[in-house]
Amino acid sequence: MPSPKSGSPGKGSKKGSPDKSKSKKSPKADADKKNVPEPPAEEEELVVPVPEGVMHRRMRFLLETKLKTDVEFLVGPEHTQSSIKAHKCMLAAESPVFEQLFTDCEEWKVNNIKQCEEEARKIREAEREMELAVQNAATPKAKKSPDKKDKKGSPGKSSGGKSPEKSPGKKSDKKSPEESPKKSPKSKSGKEKSPNKGSPGKSSKGSGKGGSGSPPPAPDSKVNFYKDEVIGEDIIRIQDVHPLGFYRLLRYVYYDEMVFTGVVGTLRTLYAARKYCFYELARACVNYLENNVCIEHVLKLLKASFDFNEPRLRSLCMRLIINDTFEVLKRAEFKDVHRDLIVQILQQDVLNIREIELFDQVMHWAENECERIGIPVTAMNQRIALGNHNFANIRFPTILPHEFATHVVESGALKTDEIISILQYHITGRKPKVPYSCKTRRRPCLDLSPLDNASVAFSEQTDVTFLVYSGNMRRAHSFRDIYIPEAILPPTKTVLIKERQRSGSPPARFHLTDDEFDEVDANIKHLARLYWERLHFEYGKQHLAVMRTHYK
Repeated sequence: MPSPKSGSPGKGSKKGSPDKSKSKKSPKADADKKNVPEPPAEEEELVVPVPEGVMHRRMRFLLETKLKTDVEFLVGPEHTQSSIKAHKCMLAAESPVFEQLFTDCEEWKVNNIKQCEEEARKIREAEREMELAVQNAATPKAKKSPDKKDKKGSPGKSSGGKSPEKSPGKKSDKKSPEESPKKSPKSKSGKEKSPNKGSPGKSSKGSGKGGSGSPPPAPDSKVNFYKDEVIGEDIIRIQDVHPLGFYRLLRYVYYDEMVFTGVVGTLRTLYAARKYCFYELARACVNYLENNVCIEHVLKLLKASFDFNEPRLRSLCMRLIINDTFEVLKRAEFKDVHRDLIVQILQQDVLNIREIELFDQVMHWAENECERIGIPVTAMNQRIALGNHNFANIRFPTILPHEFATHVVESGALKTDEIISILQYHITGRKPKVPYSCKTRRRPCLDLSPLDNASVAFSEQTDVTFLVYSGNMRRAHSFRDIYIPEAILPPTKTVLIKERQRSGSPPARFHLTDDEFDEVDANIKHLARLYWERLHFEYGKQHLAVMRTHYK
C-alpha cells in the first residue's frame, strides 16, 4: 500500500505544481508590468506663426544674390539678351513647362557626353590611320629594291641576317606575321580600318560608344514647342519673352508678388504667364488690363484679346473703338496693326466715324502694308493688301455724292463698273450690283445705368455734363452730339474724366471711386426723376386736350 500513498502525493504534487508555478509567476509578471514605464502622453502642439514676410525675404535673397543657382536663362532676342539665373527646384515645382525644359537639359548632357566620346574615338582612329600611313610611306624608302634571285629565293634566305634590306616590298605583307609579330596588330588594324570609314558601327568597340545611331549635335538636339532651346549645360535660350516679363514671373514664383507696370509691361508679364502655365498670374494680368483700357493702348489690348482668347477684354476694346473710332484710327500705331484687326473694325455696324474718314484711314494703312511686304504702292495693290473680300466691308454707297466723286473716284481704288453702279445709285436710288452695303453705319448711343462706369464725362469747354439714363431719356448719335441744357442739369457736376483734354472725347470705360460712384448714382436718380416728371407732364397735357375735345 505504500506505493499508492507515495504515488498520490507525487501526482498531487505534479498536479499542484503548475498551479503553484502559475501563482508564483503571476506576481512577477504583474511586477514587471508595473516596472515598465508607460509612454508619456503627447503634449498638444503649439504652432507659432512666423512673422509675415520672413520667408519672402529669404526667397528674395536667393533670387537677388543668385545663391546656389543651377540654371541660366538667356531671355530676349539675340541682340538684346539678358542672363537670368534661377533654381530648378523652384520653377519645376510651379510649372510643368519648366519641368520639361529641365528634362531636356539632362538629355542634352547625356547627348553631349556621347558626342564627346564619339569625337574622341574618331580622333584616335584618325591618329592610328595617320601612324599607319606614315609607316607605310617610310617602309619603301628604307629598303632597297630586291634582286631577281632574291625574289625567287626561299623565305629562309630572305630572313637571313646578311642583307636585311633585300626583303621584298610586295611579299613583306605576307611574311609580316612570321617575320615581325609586332607589326601584325597594326596590319590587322589597318585592314579593319577600311570598313570603319564607311560604317563605324561595325567595329566592336565603336559600336557601343557611337555608331550610325549616334545622337545629333547638341545645338540641333531639340527645340520644343515653346521655342525654348537648350544651348549648353543648364543654359536655356528664350527668344520670345521680354526679360522684364520673365523676371516678374520669377518674382511671382519666389515671393508671391504680382507687379503691374502699365499696360505694356503687363502684356509682357501676361505672355510669360500664359506660356509657362501660371494661370493665376495670367488672370490677374487680364483683370488689370480690363480696368485700364484706354485709347493709347486699345489696339495692343485688342490684339492681346485675340491672341489669348479673352472675350471680355475684346468686348471692352471694341466698345471703346466703337465710341471713339476717329480718335483710335488717327493714331500713329494704327498703321502697324494686323489685318485681322482692321477687318474686325470694318465689320462693325456701329462706328463713331464718317465713312469717308474710315476709307482714308484704311487706305493709309494699306499704303504702309504695301511698303512692308515690298510691293509698289498703287491703289489696286492697296486693295489687294487689304483683300478684296475685306475691301467690300467699306460702305461706299453711304458716302455723300460729292465726297464720293471728288475723293473716292480720284483715289483709283474702285473699278469703272463699280463707280458707275454707285453713281447710278446716288442718282436713281436703285440698289447697285456691287458687294458694298448701302446701309449707313449707326453712331453709338450712350446708355448709363448705376452699375455701369461708362459714358460719364464733363466738358470744360461747354460746361456741360454728359449723362444719359438707361431709360432712353435722351439718345444721342455720338459723344459730340450730347448736349443737356443747364436748366435740367443735376445739382452735383461730376468731373471724372481728364482724358477729354488730350483725346477730345470721353473714353468708353474708366474706374470710379466709391465717392464718385455715389455722386454719379445721385445724378442718375435726379435725371430719372426729371425724365418721369416730363413724361407725366406731357401725358397730363395730352389727357387734358383729349378731355376738352371730348366734352366739347
